[in-house]
Amino acid sequence: MKSKDAILGQTKVADSKKAKRYYIEEEEKSLAADPVVAYLSKEELQKMADRTRKAMEKAAKELEFMEAARLRDEYLAIQKLIEDKK
Repeated sequence: MKSKDAILGQTKVADSKKAKRYYIEEEEKSLAADPVVAYLSKEELQKMADRTRKAMEKAAKELEFMEAARLRDEYLAIQKLIEDKK
């Protein structure tokens, strides 16, 4: 049986040998930020919002939470554009 200090010493050595890896989220352009979106009709924006909402729900169901959050933000931006068109 190993002592607690021996085990912790081994894990420190193993941890120090590993290369540091950082998570960097790729930036994707939002559809709502596209300049063409400003010229879409209210009905076209609503269709885009519906497609985005369905994609968001699908991503959440597949446990792809980062993608679902991105799509949620995009959906909210499209909804804001729809409200501004009123």
